[in-house]
Amino acid sequence: MERSELAETVINFIPSLNRRFFRMMPKFDFPKQQLGLLHMLTHHGHMPMKVFSDKMHISKPNLTKLVNHLIDEGLVIRCHSEKDRRIILLDITEEGKNVVNSHYKMMIKEVTNLFDVYEDNEINELSHHFNEINRLISKIDINRCEKEKGNLC
Repeated sequence: MERSELAETVINFIPSLNRRFFRMMPKFDFPKQQLGLLHMLTHHGHMPMKVFSDKMHISKPNLTKLVNHLIDEGLVIRCHSEKDRRIILLDITEEGKNVVNSHYKMMIKEVTNLFDVYEDNEINELSHHFNEINRLISKIDINRCEKEKGNLC
């Protein structure tokens, strides 16, 4: 298979995966962008707002509105960098971590229920293939991080 054919397969696979696994999720109390930021902060907290703005592909003013709402909810805190007071850092609160954990558990439960259609050998096969896909895709992350000098990696 050529690289362009693989690209086409991946581009078609991702919406299919999303449709089958995530569109059926029950609605959560937070919009997707807020949950996305909370998930990022769980793994990459205490980083400048600009980093999150770039990673989420939203403008800094839009991120500010998003962050202000999460601050009002007690899920995120904003502080200044000790090295440069102009740099605003974001971090997640314990309550924010609880929200992310609750959302994660709900997702695990819902996706687990979808697997009821599979036999044990099919579950093992799917697990093996997804682990291999994750292993191979991690090469992209490593390469991207090297190019971006470790920004949110």
